[in-house]
Amino acid sequence: MSAMEIIAEPALILHLLARIGTVLAQPVTLVHPSHFEMLGGPRIREIAARAEFTPWLNDAVAKSLGMRSFELPEGLADRLARHPQSRAAALVAGAQPQEIALAARLVAAAIQRRRLSALVTRAERSAAVAQLGSGAFQLAVREAFALYPGLAELAPEETVPLEMEAEGIDDVPPLTVPGYACLGAFLSQVEPGLRPLLTYRVPQDLTLPETVLAPGPHGQLLALLRRKIPGWHECIG
Repeated sequence: MSAMEIIAEPALILHLLARIGTVLAQPVTLVHPSHFEMLGGPRIREIAARAEFTPWLNDAVAKSLGMRSFELPEGLADRLARHPQSRAAALVAGAQPQEIALAARLVAAAIQRRRLSALVTRAERSAAVAQLGSGAFQLAVREAFALYPGLAELAPEETVPLEMEAEGIDDVPPLTVPGYACLGAFLSQVEPGLRPLLTYRVPQDLTLPETVLAPGPHGQLLALLRRKIPGWHECIG
């Protein structure tokens, strides 16, 4: 260990592992319902709202998805103690649905900042805000050029629809798809053993790539997650 290396506190490591454990223990509320459509999908969530049904429904969903056999990657606790990128990967893998959606919107906005900054009509900008949210759109037009320029290298070759009505994946606005893809690539690169947990958190039809991020986008994604997701700065360090 170098003199400058900072080891995370054991309580933080336990917190990150507990977040991952919560996904495995509560798949009814934390896994996207498209993955257990055969059991009733959203209807299962409604039934599970009754406390007497919650334990056995979680068990049924976990078994159907093979989550009971999930094993933490070897050496994960040590990497969580030593590496900020592993802590960020654990945060993504164990995130609440709203955290994943926020991260995807912000990352997608930074990735597509050239296109978003070039929108001139009120209708186009309103359509983009409807998909990404005002905060993510402002990040694209005001911050991304200076703070996260490398993420623009990940912009999709095909133009992503601005219209919410465009044919796409359930619950995932078209403009946010590059953000989810980037998060998937980040997990594949940093903690591939945790990647299945992100796969379960997004719609079944949404394919997450296993590509490797270049150093620029990789470091800037880590910085964005650290700065912009509430509570993550303290965990990532």
